[in-house]
Amino acid sequence: SSLAGWRKVSRRLSVRGVPAVTLLDERWDDRWRARWITFGDPSPDVVTGPGGVRGFWNRGDGTFPNVAILRRALDAHGGLGIEARLATAPQREQWQRARILFLPGVDTAALKASDQKKAPVGAGVVSAACGMTYPAEDGRAGAAGLGVVAGGSQVVALGRTADTTTSGEWWTVRVQILPDGRCGVAVNGRVVWLSDDPIDLDGTFWLRLGEQSADSRLLHGPMRLWTGVRTDIDWQPPRP
Repeated sequence: SSLAGWRKVSRRLSVRGVPAVTLLDERWDDRWRARWITFGDPSPDVVTGPGGVRGFWNRGDGTFPNVAILRRALDAHGGLGIEARLATAPQREQWQRARILFLPGVDTAALKASDQKKAPVGAGVVSAACGMTYPAEDGRAGAAGLGVVAGGSQVVALGRTADTTTSGEWWTVRVQILPDGRCGVAVNGRVVWLSDDPIDLDGTFWLRLGEQSADSRLLHGPMRLWTGVRTDIDWQPPRP
């Protein structure tokens, strides 16, 4: 027997979730520590970034992660998203990580009790997270890519967008957990990645920022966090 030929089947998925409801509109005012748990030595701080805009600076020196974790627990069943302005101008080829992660497994009591000069305890299960990292990896080529994670991790090439992400000026990233468990990332309003496989939405998620910024300021600026799915981006897989 023989096969007469191949058929190519395509399917367009419709993404529906509950209407988006804003949970946090973070401007990094003087009361920011009441909303965030910080970890690390030197201690993370809020500083003035480009254009006089305030931003979170993790101050990680590469020894161990320096992070901030939002104090409130999050439910992702109907969708969960964040859009943030970042200012990133990596000054070294290693120990540079601006991260935004939705992740389970955070133990806030253990985190608070951890030695600030050692690896944090209870800072979440990155292998079960949805989020992004910039630069994508160590080395000169790392700044040309965005690290993305939804269970597994991979690198997405930024192309000419990397001119923005290395400039030190503000650029915009969105991380969205869809109601079906897929994880999407958009840069400056354009979808750059959508995971094929879903993550497990059962349980509690936490928002974690930061990581490392040795000899540089990788800033997380104003950000908005919501439940549901905002409709101003079409979460279809990006075309090659």
